Amino acid sequence: MVKEHGCWENGYKRERSNLIKSYISTLNDLEEKVEKLEKQMDILIKETGYPLKSIPGVDTLLAATLIANIGDNNRFPKSSKLAKIAGIAPIENSSGETSKQYANKLGNRDLNNAFYPLALTQIRKDVNPIMHEYYQKKIKEGRKKKQAMVYVERRLVNIVFSIMKNKQPYVQPETKAGEKSA
Repeated sequence: MVKEHGCWENGYKRERSNLIKSYISTLNDLEEKVEKLEKQMDILIKETGYPLKSIPGVDTLLAATLIANIGDNNRFPKSSKLAKIAGIAPIENSSGETSKQYANKLGNRDLNNAFYPLALTQIRKDVNPIMHEYYQKKIKEGRKKKQAMVYVERRLVNIVFSIMKNKQPYVQPETKAGEKSA
């Protein structure tokens, strides 16, 4: 059908080839720029002294996002304050004798959006068996998957807070069987 309508040979092969070559060249240039920027970010992350990349699943971009959005860790007296700023801690709405907790839609959404993919990585059994077990435990307790993810995110806030406060790399705890896990 393409041959019948004359679109098979339309005389624009050279132009298409040049456009494709131009796009490939542009993509290669952009990839080189991204690599240079990541190297610069790695240097800046090391200068902060926060060994966040020691956590499995934290790459340069995620570490930079966490550092940029948390800033000076000393402004948070406890990890619960960081969780509240990140929009992970629930908000309590009470009146009289009734008290309900709601998901926090406020807070720093960039920080919240940084913890979510980290939690997704951590619940994988091969990455962090302890977080995987914790996630499964919360689901068995009757929590919905999204609620269980918030519990995992909250634990990750504690870990990130501790790493930034003590400037010590993350060490995966030993499991009962003696295997390494997180």
